[in-house]
Amino acid sequence: DGLKTFLENLPANALQKIEVMTNPPAKYANASGCGVINIITNTKIKKNHFISFGSEVNTKGEIRPHLSYVWANEKLNIGFYSSFNIRNNHTIGDSYVTSFNPEGEPGVDTLYHEINHNENDSKTYGGWLSFNLDYEIDSTQEIGMHAGFGPNYDNVIATGERTRWDYKDQEKIETRFLSETTNKVFSSWGFVSGDYQKKFDDKGHRLNVSLNGNFSPDIGTKTSIRNYLQENPLFTDLNKQYETSSDSYNFSLDTRYTKPYSENGEISAGLTLGVDNDYNIKDVNMFDSVSQVYSLIDSLRSFDKHSNNYEASGYVDWRYKIKDFTMSVGLNADAELRDFISQNTYFADDTSMFFFTMRPRVRLSYRTKSMHDFDISYSLSTSKPSINQLTTFRDYEEESYSVGNRNLKNAYSHSLGVGWSKFFMQAGYIMVDYDATWNRNSVSYVTDLTYDEYIGRYINYSMPYNLGSSFSQSLRVFGNIRLGAFANLNLYSTLEHNIDEMTYIDGKNYRQESVYLWGNANLWSRFSKKFQVFIGANVRTPTKSIFSESGYFYNLNLGATANFFDNRLTLSLRVSDPFNWNKNSNSNFAPYYHSYFTGVINSRFISFGIKLKFGKLELENKQASSGKGGGGGM
Repeated sequence: DGLKTFLENLPANALQKIEVMTNPPAKYANASGCGVINIITNTKIKKNHFISFGSEVNTKGEIRPHLSYVWANEKLNIGFYSSFNIRNNHTIGDSYVTSFNPEGEPGVDTLYHEINHNENDSKTYGGWLSFNLDYEIDSTQEIGMHAGFGPNYDNVIATGERTRWDYKDQEKIETRFLSETTNKVFSSWGFVSGDYQKKFDDKGHRLNVSLNGNFSPDIGTKTSIRNYLQENPLFTDLNKQYETSSDSYNFSLDTRYTKPYSENGEISAGLTLGVDNDYNIKDVNMFDSVSQVYSLIDSLRSFDKHSNNYEASGYVDWRYKIKDFTMSVGLNADAELRDFISQNTYFADDTSMFFFTMRPRVRLSYRTKSMHDFDISYSLSTSKPSINQLTTFRDYEEESYSVGNRNLKNAYSHSLGVGWSKFFMQAGYIMVDYDATWNRNSVSYVTDLTYDEYIGRYINYSMPYNLGSSFSQSLRVFGNIRLGAFANLNLYSTLEHNIDEMTYIDGKNYRQESVYLWGNANLWSRFSKKFQVFIGANVRTPTKSIFSESGYFYNLNLGATANFFDNRLTLSLRVSDPFNWNKNSNSNFAPYYHSYFTGVINSRFISFGIKLKFGKLELENKQASSGKGGGGGM
């Protein structure tokens, strides 16, 4: 949209020429190997201002005003962006759970059944403020500074009802409770970054250096009350308060160097050094009916966690062109040191681990004069499990816990890809990609049943496991159809076939084969220079993995925009999910724990938007980005 606005408002005498490079030289190399459209102007932007403001509102009672300002001249660009939003959401969830007896006692094959119904209402207040400064020192050097911060406050009220039937000593015990949970969380996310670029010549010889930092402090208070409607020997009423706080930050120094050593050859290398720190505290207190305050400590569900990651990664890429052929060879290497401390009264895990991985890759492409592109690629990648996947610390909720698996191994995958694309000057383009991946030790989570010695009954737990082997192949089709200047249809679809195998803790080997289809279509049409409409649709068939399956997903969105006064006033209307199709379902069928969940999100609403712009419209794409914020959209 920024490029479109720039071209529409560019004075005719400012355009020198437009170059279409179907086979660009190395200095214009890009990661996807696509062609380049080079727009050359004969004038630079003089001292100018740009300001825009507006707001969106919708029928859910949500609102998002924003304000943007840009000041720029030939060398300096300064931009600010700010927004505020109020969001409302309502969700409904239903689940059915059956747990089987892992001990296999005669006459007792089922431990319990559960039926759950939950409703959540949330209200969120958020905002985003960002700043950018870009300065051209001279024709060979540029620097930039960027920063952004987004505070967010969530207030969630959840109500629920559960009916449960326990089978104990040949007796069926029925219990039912009503629950209410209030969760208030203040979260924030921010970033600061600095960039420096040095151009040694006009052929692509350059050096890029950037320093980046992110920080995310969060605090929250949750109160949970559960009242049983009849007495039972297994459960008691619950009244707890959860105090949580987390503080995370990371810094990284990134250096990239590119050197074309001939007209057709280029080599590039990079090095990144980073540190990542996370600190999390959770204090759980039970209500004391005598003192009427939350003073009784729940040591099992409280914890302190602290982790530090130190990482160094580098890459080397070589690229060479022989007429219409281009070959790229690359190698990535990563070294990481992890420190992890997690403890409470019952568990403690103090761990240090070192990982080293390498990822080679090669790609060969061929481009014809008639704009057919062919490519074939191979890569070997290694992924390492995270600390949370490796820790022996148990993270307890009321009826379950999650734990890592110290026996996890690095995962390996061999990937082979083949692609073809064709660009049509008048009609659009089509792209077809086929990928096949052979995996070993991929990490997957399994939820199952176990007897817990601390709670004193059977509960479900979640643990990651290495899949013994897996194979996946996918066929992706991209398409763009242009109907003159009045309509544009984009299509995307993926057909994927997966085979997963693993040996579970029960000693049995399990195999799951699945096929799913995902498709997306977006139609844009312009009735005149002022009025545009669009429609977008998504559909996904059920997906399966070992012991789990998700159901169908589909949605539809409609909208229209109108521009007046030479694009200085924009009005928009959007209808989101008009048939309220945004539902999801998930099934778990582990050997001893079966569950089924369905959820409905209140995603049907109508949005109205207005935006006013003043100053030079070609500066709009230089405004401080709002995309990094946590404000969300409507």
